[in-house]
Formats: sequence, structure tokens, C-alpha cells
Amino acid sequence: MSKFKESLQTFGKECLAFISSPVVLKNLGVMLSIFTVMLVVTVFSLRSCTRHGESLEVPDFSKMKVTDAIKKAKSNNFNIALIDSIDPGSVTPPTPGIVFNQVPAPLSRVKKNRTIYLTVTKMTRDKVILPSTIGVDEYEPYEKKLRRLGLKSEIKERVLNERYDANTILYFLIGDKKITFEDIKRGVEVEKGTLISFVITERGDNYVSIPNLTCSQFERAEFLIQGYQLVLGNVQTDETVTDRASAFVYKQVPAFDATQKIRIGQQIELYLTQSRPIDCPSEEELDPFGN
Repeated sequence: MSKFKESLQTFGKECLAFISSPVVLKNLGVMLSIFTVMLVVTVFSLRSCTRHGESLEVPDFSKMKVTDAIKKAKSNNFNIALIDSIDPGSVTPPTPGIVFNQVPAPLSRVKKNRTIYLTVTKMTRDKVILPSTIGVDEYEPYEKKLRRLGLKSEIKERVLNERYDANTILYFLIGDKKITFEDIKRGVEVEKGTLISFVITERGDNYVSIPNLTCSQFERAEFLIQGYQLVLGNVQTDETVTDRASAFVYKQVPAFDATQKIRIGQQIELYLTQSRPIDCPSEEELDPFGN
């Protein structure tokens, strides 16, 4: 047992002498230096690759045009990826190519050069065929058909026509292009959201002659306007008027024209002066028809 203890002590002394020798200490120092340098290089490399601690705020791209969103992303060091365009399902077709959603969300923080995924409205709108006019030649029911297809409509013009019932469609307009019933039969394809303009009929019983109100006192002119199922519009008075009821009409808009008619309910503007205009006939001689 004493011999083993002596052997162990001898081995320990030899190990200590070896470790504390100048050559071993020098080599350990070199190895420690190399390890330290490698550790520092590794840490800095990782920081450089991952940009540890660096982040950028994601801009809000919603409602932006795709081209504008891409420019903004590049200027903020982000990449852009477009997801398949979608239709958000609104009644009125949306403007094509507008950002509808994004991932990551606006104002969140991500690393530089991160890819932002944008969902945009369809770059081109869906197209539909104008519905048939067979059995539906009146404006109101046909307009409802268009609305269900996502199309807009307006009455561009009303044409006096005694042959057809009122509100009968004569023809269509898309922009400046005239569309006839024959065109509809062959098939007319348009984008959703397109405005379809209509020229429709109006019967003569919706029109009245323009009364001649010049030289009438205001009270009489107002009475005639109501009697003709018209509406009194703006009343302009000059500086001489002190009593509007007894003032005289020296001008009316629209002007009297025995050959023209206006729609029931249309407004007539009056211009008044206090004294009877020169060359006006007496009140008894006034004729609303200009005879």
C-alpha cells in the first residue's frame, strides 16, 4: 500500500513538472489564443449573418397600387411577393391591382430584406355578357338585370316618341359607342363595373308648352307656372323692386317659344323689375301663349 502511495505521488510530481514546463505552458498559451480568436470571429460572423438585434418596421401597403407598393418596399429594404389576385366580394368591382392584404402585418418589426407577401385585387376585372332584351325592353327591369351582374347604368337621354310606351329602351351607349338590340343578340362582352348609358322614350303627355310670362306681374306668373304643372325656380329682383308681388317679369328662363315644349315639373326662373317694362301690353291683353 505504501509502495502504491509512493508511486502515485511520484506520478503526480512528474505530471506537475510536465505541465509547468516552459514548452507546455507556451503551447497551452498558443492554443488558448487560437481558441479565443476563433470564438471572436464566430460571434461576429453570426452577428453579421443574422443582423442580431437589428429590425425594421413594416410599412402599411394597404390600398396602394402594386407598382407603388413595390417601389416603397425596395426603398425600405424589403422584398415583395404577390399572392394570387382576389375579388374581395364587394358589390362595386374594386379598382384593379390594389393591395388588399399583407403579411407580415403593417407596423410589425422584421429583419432587413424580409419578403412581404401582398394580396391584391384582380389586375383585370371579370367580364360578363349583356343580358338579352327579349321581353325586357323597359329601362327599370333591364337596369335591375345589369345591377345583378355588377354593371352600372344611367339614362343619357329621353327622346319624345309617341310610338312606344314611356321608358322604352331605344339603344345603349358604352362610352361613345352605340349598342343596338342586334348587337345584344350577337353578344356584347363588358367588364364588371362598366357604365351602360341608355336612350329611352318619353311620351308627349309628359310635356307642356312654355308659357309666356314676360310683362306679367309676379303673382300672375306664379299662378300660371303652377297651372302648367311647372315649378318656380330662382327669382331674381333688380334694385328697383320694393314689392315682389306687384313687380313685373322682364325675363324668363327658359324663354318663351311657341314651337317648344318642356317636361312637366321643370323649373322656370324669373327676373323682376318694379315698373312695367316698355312696350308691354296691359294685364288684360296678356296671352300666356304669346298670341
